[in-house]
Amino acid sequence: VSVILPERAADSSWKPGDAELLLSAAQRADAVAFGPGLGRGPCEREITRALLSMQDRPPMVIDADALFALSQMHGALELLKPSDVITPHPGEAAALLSTTAQAVQADRISSLRELTKRTPAVCVLKGEGTLIGRRDASPVISPWKIPQLAVAGSGDVMAGITAALLARFPHDDSSLNAAAIAVWIHAMAGASLARDFPMRGNGPHEIADAVPHVLASAGALHREI
Repeated sequence: VSVILPERAADSSWKPGDAELLLSAAQRADAVAFGPGLGRGPCEREITRALLSMQDRPPMVIDADALFALSQMHGALELLKPSDVITPHPGEAAALLSTTAQAVQADRISSLRELTKRTPAVCVLKGEGTLIGRRDASPVISPWKIPQLAVAGSGDVMAGITAALLARFPHDDSSLNAAAIAVWIHAMAGASLARDFPMRGNGPHEIADAVPHVLASAGALHREI
């Protein structure tokens, strides 16, 4: 079971006691995707710290607002585990590295390596030529350039795919492969939309809807081989 922890309501904010609800949900999961829709206040930082500090917690995919929370918490990246995955875009990576998005983009490989020095987790640096790495492994480069994926919410879909894979293979030595496969599935979903809808953009729901078709095609190809 993978769990995408709930967003706050548009007209409300998290309260300190809400952490217990999220901890309870996380304890029942095999993997967790956390961050999209979280918010960026001090309470959200405390919730993030509480989740990462859980005893015997499941693997986590840290994305979006949870990455912002990490950037505001001294030493928080070391709370992560080798079974975890962080998925920053260049702006979020810049916040984690105390630099600028322009600097991250100027040397993406060095930026990824600096991230992997600071955390034992798998790091996925999103963008054209997505990079996947961990401090004990060489970087993996995604070769695809797919404009259909450059939309708000696209990364949330990839976080969910990654969490689903971590739930199936919840081991430290599986997280790097899970992240790389998630990037591939996400890219192939975008490529299928580019083929079917070449004259318009697509939203995150359409990317998510394409994922089962990608998996079905991959399964058919595997059977043929």
